[in-house]
Amino acid sequence: MKSTVLTFYMANMPCDIVHMQNQIVRRFLPSGCDFHQILTSERHAPSIDRFLLGRHYDVVVLLDVDCIPLNEQVLPKMIENAANDRLVGIAVRAFKKRNNGHVYAGPQGMAFSERLFDNAGNPSFSPTRRGDVGEELTFRCEELEIPVDLFWPVDVISPMGWPLRDGIEYGLGTSYEGGLFHNGMIRRRRARRVFVNKCTEVLTAETFSQNA
Repeated sequence: MKSTVLTFYMANMPCDIVHMQNQIVRRFLPSGCDFHQILTSERHAPSIDRFLLGRHYDVVVLLDVDCIPLNEQVLPKMIENAANDRLVGIAVRAFKKRNNGHVYAGPQGMAFSERLFDNAGNPSFSPTRRGDVGEELTFRCEELEIPVDLFWPVDVISPMGWPLRDGIEYGLGTSYEGGLFHNGMIRRRRARRVFVNKCTEVLTAETFSQNA
């Protein structure tokens, strides 16, 4: 089985953000899994759509450039579950869409198999009338009764008043169950500081563990 972790970023993304994500993903990357950080001039959805046209992998893990694994278990688990035809992703909401507060697997941190994507009808990642970037894939899976595994927030550095459901919210610097961290709003200076601090914390802890 061929798998990849895939990140797109634009030229205005600071080099230190790209470099720190690269360090951490490669530290926790499963054996035999590829990792691509792709510089693009297109927006997120068209970049994903264009890549998926090639179909080089059985399982694709999408990570925003400000999304990182926090341990060595989370990426293998995402790949394993995706290989079993389950859509996997962090729980997010599109607040600008009137879709009854639909919670979906966000492409900020998502995994799926080629087979699942085909069965769901190969939907574009572009926003639709009923959903934001990547949300259509969750809608299709729900309609076809394909399992959707959501990672829910367990800690938020700076809550932004973004509710998911039942008092659960996410915001700037959200840690999700299983061990994914998504920063959000990375183009803001404060958000970049939060991300760099988190990456430094992860790398320092891992280095200390290896040297202990």
